[in-house]
Amino acid sequence: MTSTNTAAREQAFATATAAVRDHEQELVELSHSLHAEPETAMGEHKSAAKITLLAESHGFEVTRGVAGLPTAFVACRGTGELVVALCAEYDALPGVGHACGHNVNGAASVGAALGLAAVADLLGITVKLIGTPAEEDIGGKALLLEAGVFDEVAAAFMVHAAPEDFVGASSLAVGAWDVVYRGRPAHAAVAPWKGVNALDASVLAHTAVGLLRQQLPPGTLVHDIVLEAGHAVNVIPETARARYELRARTIEDLAHARHRVRACLDGAALATGAVLEVSLHGADFADRRGPCTTPNPSPATEIRRVRTAPCSTPRPPSPTSAWNWRQTRSNAGAAST
Repeated sequence: MTSTNTAAREQAFATATAAVRDHEQELVELSHSLHAEPETAMGEHKSAAKITLLAESHGFEVTRGVAGLPTAFVACRGTGELVVALCAEYDALPGVGHACGHNVNGAASVGAALGLAAVADLLGITVKLIGTPAEEDIGGKALLLEAGVFDEVAAAFMVHAAPEDFVGASSLAVGAWDVVYRGRPAHAAVAPWKGVNALDASVLAHTAVGLLRQQLPPGTLVHDIVLEAGHAVNVIPETARARYELRARTIEDLAHARHRVRACLDGAALATGAVLEVSLHGADFADRRGPCTTPNPSPATEIRRVRTAPCSTPRPPSPTSAWNWRQTRSNAGAAST
């Protein structure tokens, strides 16, 4: 029995490897094409089309716009009860394109899906290629998870471009805020004392967070950018907008960092008289601890089997889903409590 199983594994490996090699040229071309036409979060229409058209040409059944995300998709092949997912990323960074290598990530997942599809019947599996948009922004995987796209998945895989190959990497917990300070405009030369300077509030917050970093635990990071800070140099800025991203070793440390950073933001509002609005930007990501930091993980913690139909239709997004909530919030400018 052992020799039979070994032979079956070797046959599956050889078949999958050959399938990937057979598609090498079009996979490299896909990566180069994604790189040549970079698209940012939720605008990856051409990128998603390139991947889905390639998947369809190789027999995958494609569902586009899943979970209410216009550039997300699911592509399936096979009918086995065990569902294996490959996560394909394809969004770029604003201003710098594919500096994070998501063109490589997406093409690699497509290649893995093609390789597994070649042995899907032999292994009794269903291969599910999941297009996860906005990974550089609001976190497509978290939104798709919330919508049920991963519900029937036993194991999900992906690779990320890096200087060297390794397995079992860890990642920090991540969360982001959109921060708005609202002041009062006034002429900067005629009557500046009548204004409330929103830019001053943003500068104070940035400075306070910079001083806070010395007291943050190792592995806790805070970075921010200013998105808006006035429009005319002779007018006291009425509105200043910024985005803060926080990273920490654990989700508990992330909560602690939020508390400390929020105090900096509140203090800047108090000092300047500006009104502070803080809202979540996208979904939080929990920390991931790979084999190098989690000794001897049990199979139960690594693989979750559920008895639902493979490639079942994802749940529609709820009115309070992260994506819909973000859309509503961007229009209403809701302040946090």
